[in-house]
Amino acid sequence: QDISVFNIAGEEGTPCRDFREVLVRYNEMVKEVVLSGPTSFAPIIRRSMKHVRESGNQFHILVIIADGQMEDEGPTVSAIIEASKLPLSIVLVGVGDGPWDIMEEFDDHL
Repeated sequence: QDISVFNIAGEEGTPCRDFREVLVRYNEMVKEVVLSGPTSFAPIIRRSMKHVRESGNQFHILVIIADGQMEDEGPTVSAIIEASKLPLSIVLVGVGDGPWDIMEEFDDHL
């Protein structure tokens, strides 16, 4: 299982100016990435938290595009709780047919 985290902006890390640019970069990147599971969202949430801190606590939005269920919800729950103390919004976009049981539970209870 590969749990690598990478910036959609590439190695140069230039932020996207708007949502249109996010879509363009996503469409370029998706051709090179093989999605597999199960998934853990904790690494990307923690990396985003680090980025927020390094930016002087400027507000950021993390958009996670996922194609299925998490492997172990404990680390993700802990990361979400920790991230709630920072100016960071987390948006999860599900693609495909799931399964989405745990995501629906998160939506209802977290």
